[in-house]
Amino acid sequence: MSKNLFLVLVALAVGCGKLEKVQDSFIALSGNNDLTMIEVRVGAIYRNNPATQPQGYDFIEFENTQYRLGSVSTEVAPEVAKLPRGELVPVYFKGQFVRRSGVSTTNPNVEFDVIDLTAITKK
Repeated sequence: MSKNLFLVLVALAVGCGKLEKVQDSFIALSGNNDLTMIEVRVGAIYRNNPATQPQGYDFIEFENTQYRLGSVSTEVAPEVAKLPRGELVPVYFKGQFVRRSGVSTTNPNVEFDVIDLTAITKK
């Protein structure tokens, strides 16, 4: 009886391992499974108007938090440039959230929440 139980447990262990390998292969075929890199979010962008706020900065507002704009991909830069300055514009965007120090020119030791923008479109 214990020999049969041992064989059943070995068969289950081998079967689960093969199932896991199949799942991993399927995930690998489906592409990048990092949701933070492929997820489209809804937020609003504010482009600073240097004429009225010389010390201001551009930011994206997402879930009641302001994220300063870090790097903007070359494909997205023309779209961002078209957006009006001095107003909050609803947008769909993709990007990578990072925490960086040294974004501020006045105090390089201050850390800010930053988003590196990879895609944007008006809502």
